Amino acid sequence: QPTEIVTAVQERKKIILILLDNRGHQCIRSLQVAKFGPDAEFGTQLRERKADTGRLEGPQVEVDLAANVASMGAAAWTVTTVEEFTDALEKARAASGPAAIVCQVEPWRYLS
Repeated sequence: QPTEIVTAVQERKKIILILLDNRGHQCIRSLQVAKFGPDAEFGTQLRERKADTGRLEGPQVEVDLAANVASMGAAAWTVTTVEEFTDALEKARAASGPAAIVCQVEPWRYLS
């Protein structure tokens, strides 16, 4: 919950949040597609609604989670590689208060 970040800032608690950003609710998407096919997926991706179809099939809606965290008073970084993550984790550990690392991951990739 975002309010927990505010509470950590308020109480000066040293926490490090690791946020995995897959631009939606991709685990639900895979279940919908597996059970009903690719045309049955609904509302699991952060996409704009297309005017001609009324479906959420438009461009991805970009949400800057690190900026949101920073707006609550915590330090925050966005990373896309292991090297960037390692650097951000070092900085988060050195931060005096709460910190977050937003890891942008591939939306449809699953580990096997």
